[in-house]
Amino acid sequence: MDVDHAIQFTLKGQEAMQLGQYEEAACAYHEAIRLAPRLDGAYFQYASALLWRGLPNEALAALDRCVALGGPWREHASGLAASVRAQLGAPPKKSKWAAIRGKVLTS
Repeated sequence: MDVDHAIQFTLKGQEAMQLGQYEEAACAYHEAIRLAPRLDGAYFQYASALLWRGLPNEALAALDRCVALGGPWREHASGLAASVRAQLGAPPKKSKWAAIRGKVLTS
């Protein structure tokens, strides 16, 4: 895990988000996830960029992974995932933890 470099990519993603460059932001967050797949905040940020790009199903996968990691972003990710599922008319998750265990997301 290369957390230091991953954090640099999350910072690049944040800059891109502020400029409205959501695809670039998603790419930066995706790279952060590739470098540090247990960095839960990167999944949350990746999901945010995907939502801004109009990709709610892909965002749900990232949010579910964030929840599954059980880190400090878990509650935020769980709440946002519930909101996205409600907007999509999808049923809520039934299990305590959503699982996309061991996978790095691609977009």
